[in-house]
Amino acid sequence: MDKILHVGSPQMGSVDKFVGLVRDIFDKNWFTNNGPYVQALEEQICKFLGVKHCVAVVNGTTGLQIAAKACGVTNDVVVPAFTFCATAHAYKWMGYNVHLCDIGLDHHINYGKLEEYLYQHPEIQAIVPVHIWGVPCDINGLTSIAKEHKVKLIYDAAHAFGSVYKDVMIGNFGDCEVFSFHATKIFNTFEGGAITTNNDKIAKRARELRNFGFTSQDEIGGLGINGKMHEISAAMGLINLERMPKVLVFHLYNYSLYKNRLQDTVAGIQLYQYPEGDKSNHAYMIIEIDSTYRDRTIEALVKEDILARRYFSPGLHRVAPYNAIYNSLWITDMISSRIIVLPTGLSVQKRHIDRICDIIERTMEGGL
Repeated sequence: MDKILHVGSPQMGSVDKFVGLVRDIFDKNWFTNNGPYVQALEEQICKFLGVKHCVAVVNGTTGLQIAAKACGVTNDVVVPAFTFCATAHAYKWMGYNVHLCDIGLDHHINYGKLEEYLYQHPEIQAIVPVHIWGVPCDINGLTSIAKEHKVKLIYDAAHAFGSVYKDVMIGNFGDCEVFSFHATKIFNTFEGGAITTNNDKIAKRARELRNFGFTSQDEIGGLGINGKMHEISAAMGLINLERMPKVLVFHLYNYSLYKNRLQDTVAGIQLYQYPEGDKSNHAYMIIEIDSTYRDRTIEALVKEDILARRYFSPGLHRVAPYNAIYNSLWITDMISSRIIVLPTGLSVQKRHIDRICDIIERTMEGGL
């Protein structure tokens, strides 16, 4: 390769424009504490998503914690076992009981198993589904389940900035949604995140909680934490938000290139199918390969400076501290043993995709 290709290589806008914003931050001498760039970013995200409230936070993990507190959740939550560890760790770190649910073949939380959990564990206070790979969950179905069982619905939308469900942008659903703006995400602020909601009370409470619990300049209304985003991250977000339409188009283009090369052409490979109806951001390029070939294929790619990844392998029920509780969640076990995530994004060109696909084809044919 002419360069090392990473999964989730950072994408950013104009460096010159960013440096100009940073100079302005230094001139204003206002680095944090709900500065003008944080306020501007929150306003612009609200416009982009069509949502009423955006509360910028230091990262997505802290966002999940603040969101739960803002919704009045004080203990048991249920999350899918097939997700990045932050989804569960955020709550385990707070001392909550975390229930891990199996997924379906679509990689989303298994609704049948979820209902079983809710009947078996009436102490569960919140469902935390994940819009995996940027593909929206069955929001209508989850909304019905949450209402029936009278639990909060907090979406982990870390993968899903720019995705759409039934003509409405992700960020508008459940009691609230939580985004990660980590450097590896399709939209980044170096490090950061946001809680979005159309609920005035939840938004107000989240703003208090991210600032130590202050309800006014001098009054503390209760326990809070330092979860504020700073101005430098907000400046990065503002320049990146400007180019999101271009980024979304490019990710879709790369997905189509991979699809044309790999779908129905390479035996033993199953391309993750993004749905035609609801719009995904196509932030991840996912293939499934029989577990006997998976690691060999990744090794062949890595030798060529293509740093493909295993996501999320093993499932959370196989790692500490959850493995003392769970045995097999069979669909999670199967899917996590088969997944390869391939590089995509603005740094990946057609010639790179052709080379990646050549290596995969030769590996599957036994040529490497």
